This record gives sequence, C-alpha cells and structure tokens, in this order.
Amino acid sequence: MREHGYVVRKEYVTLGAMGVGVPVWSCHGTVIAALTVAVAAKDAQSMTYVPAFAVAARGSHGP
Repeated sequence: MREHGYVVRKEYVTLGAMGVGVPVWSCHGTVIAALTVAVAAKDAQSMTYVPAFAVAARGSHGP
C-alpha cells in the first residue's frame, strides 16, 4: 500500500508476475528512486519481501 511505504501489484505489467516496490529516500527526505522486484505471482507471499526491501532501500540514511 502506497500510504504504508510500499506497493504490491499482481499482473500489472506481466501476466503471472507480481511486483513489489519500496521508495529509496535521500538524506533530505525526498524520494530519489525505487527498489522493485518481480516474482512469480503463483504462490507468492508479497509481505515476505517488503521488510527486507524497506531496510535495503533505507541504506545508511532514511527519512
């Protein structure tokens, strides 16, 4: 959910795939990029990816 800091979309771009994305913030508090991954939608549990991606996207600084 965008308002929660992540987005999950099933078959938005490719049939059979699910995309999970999180924003990458600058040290000034602005979004400068996004970290995304596409996985097979079948049997995918999107919330297993979100915490790890959020940590990776924060890097050494965060909002």
